Amino acid sequence: METPVPLLRQATKDPEKTMPDARALNIRYATIQGLFFMGACALMGFTNIYLKSAGLTTSAIGMVISCGNVLATILQPTLAGHADAHHVPACRILCVLSAFCAAGSLLSLLFSSVPLLISVLFALMLALAGAMQPFLNVLAFSFERAGITLNYGVARAIGSVVYALTSLALGYLVTMFSPQLIPVVALSTMLAAALLVRGFGMESGEKEGSAEDAEAEAGRKESTADFIRSYRVFFLFLVGFALVYMDHQIVNIYMIDIMQSIGGNESAMGTAIFIAAIVEFPAMVIYQHFHERLNTCHMLIFSGIMFSVKHLLSTLATNIFLLYLAQTLQAFGFALFIPASVYFVSELFSRKDAAKGQSLITTSMTVAGIVATSLGGFMFDLAGAHMTLVVFCIISLFGTFVMTGALLKLGKKGGKAAA
Repeated sequence: METPVPLLRQATKDPEKTMPDARALNIRYATIQGLFFMGACALMGFTNIYLKSAGLTTSAIGMVISCGNVLATILQPTLAGHADAHHVPACRILCVLSAFCAAGSLLSLLFSSVPLLISVLFALMLALAGAMQPFLNVLAFSFERAGITLNYGVARAIGSVVYALTSLALGYLVTMFSPQLIPVVALSTMLAAALLVRGFGMESGEKEGSAEDAEAEAGRKESTADFIRSYRVFFLFLVGFALVYMDHQIVNIYMIDIMQSIGGNESAMGTAIFIAAIVEFPAMVIYQHFHERLNTCHMLIFSGIMFSVKHLLSTLATNIFLLYLAQTLQAFGFALFIPASVYFVSELFSRKDAAKGQSLITTSMTVAGIVATSLGGFMFDLAGAHMTLVVFCIISLFGTFVMTGALLKLGKKGGKAAA
């Protein structure tokens, strides 16, 4: 469930080197995506359950996840800057991050009776998994200068399906056996990913610049504050979306608490995650096919409204079936927003500002996640599941109002973001 990032272009030192055929590379890349999302499902989707089994309170779990998000926010641009400056291949960074995730999973198994250490380990693993996502995207394009194009769309779709199936299976298995299966899955999949990604990609070559690269670099030198002043209405859109996305994160991260409040268990939680993940695939494929016929601003408004409808239904759900029904609305909220936001940025900004515009959408999602996980955890402990959902649903509805107003204003200006 990550946003697209700017691509790092990598060249081979030896253009005459014999390359594997494209079909073999596509299979290997799709397998890497599948392994990553299987591990990510265990680490991101089931952290709450594992930390609860270790004796942590909901508020403490919220702080652990928030720390992981903050660390990921710092680690991601730091690693990207290092890769750009020193021409480090994406496969090498992914190999190291996957290996560290596997090591953290092993340590969490060995020291499962030490809650403080478990908390630190999971915060670090969440940060590492979050930092891996953009490099996983970059990996798809590491062969482009050798004339080989990998099918990122198919591989990413396979990742979503694997995530959905893993959540369904892990929900049942954790209920039947033990939460200790969670780090076992993370350990095995991340270790396999580290081995498979090793050496996958072209070695970085000489520095090559183009007019487009120079323009993008000029855009990066502009401060974020100057950028926001130039695109004030876009910033208002980001504020509205962040308010909407807070409730999205509340429902995702604290699903087990919501389930338990209406009589569900880990198995029902796994099914709920499965439903939300599996409906994303057809929605994204359909949008990709028809996007040229659709008004991007209108689609973003529709997705914002459907986000809040889903949040309202989740708040009003008194049984598991209604919560499952709410999860199906993921197809019209999150699944539409992600591709629509990419086209929105490309239509709205000049080339030099497009990367920064997309990065600010990612930042708004991260900030929303940090606020939701830290504040939400305390509210679940103090006020209970229903009251927490009511508060964040109201925030979501207000965010949809702000987001819609900004998008309508942008539409009237003919796609210009500056106020």
